[in-house]
Amino acid sequence: MTFPLRSCEICDDVLSAPRAQIIAGRPAVCERAECRLAAAFPRADFRCRYCQRLKALFRRRQPHCGRDACERTYFESVVRKDAQRRADHLEALKAERAHVLRTRGHPQVDPARIATGLVPHVENVTRPLGAKRRRLFEAHLRRTLDAAREPVAPTEAIPTSEPVGPQYEGYAALSDSARALLGAACGACRGWCCSQWGGNHAFIKPDTMRKARDRRPEACDDDIVAEYLSHLPARSAVPGCVYQGARGCTLPRDMRGSECNRYLCDGLRVLAGRIADGGDAGVYVGHEEARWANRRTLRVLPVLATPHE
Repeated sequence: MTFPLRSCEICDDVLSAPRAQIIAGRPAVCERAECRLAAAFPRADFRCRYCQRLKALFRRRQPHCGRDACERTYFESVVRKDAQRRADHLEALKAERAHVLRTRGHPQVDPARIATGLVPHVENVTRPLGAKRRRLFEAHLRRTLDAAREPVAPTEAIPTSEPVGPQYEGYAALSDSARALLGAACGACRGWCCSQWGGNHAFIKPDTMRKARDRRPEACDDDIVAEYLSHLPARSAVPGCVYQGARGCTLPRDMRGSECNRYLCDGLRVLAGRIADGGDAGVYVGHEEARWANRRTLRVLPVLATPHE
């Protein structure tokens, strides 16, 4: 006698002929202990939300069973919910604009001309800048100065370490007022990207050192290093950039790396588009504060900036 091939309801392995003779109403599972144990508790919340098949024990806390179609459906729903939540939070920001304009003394400004958006945010913890971090940063400065002195290859016009990518492309086209507004929104974030990637190098690259030499052609390497070290704060963010002090970046803007001056995160790129579309009178931003997975609340950051503020 032949039996139709059946697969395990949990791991999808093909069942042996004896196990294929499943009594009606019982889950079709293989001989693995984890599959048999999972089938012993066929509760409704132990089944996949999408295909209604039993889940493996290690997936009991997940809403899907791990199969490609169910996993894809789950992540698509997460993306839709995330987009809807962000849209709701933006609407909440727009609804608050008029009230904030009145309380801040700008009743004559049209709320529609205030660009709203969501940006990241980090609460920095600062600690005394230790001698080890200073030594590591000074060593990085001297290595970068040596790299900036390397000769130009014949095939290169100007050696550069300028960053490329969608995060930098829109900055050059911005007007001075738009840059001022985005700078205010960036400052409200308090340096999320700096805390993630600044570290002990502060985004300083050979191109930054070439600009420093152009700015002070009479200075030697020791003078340039001393100038950069003089701007280090007494207390620096940990984790974070060595220049990330309690009140923001302590390095003058013309001495910073290109990433610091030109990088536009996703939130800033969206804001730049809204400023270009007519929201050029100011910016009003918030950020989503995640306390647990998939549940975020909107927090309004203390910034309502106009180009003249």
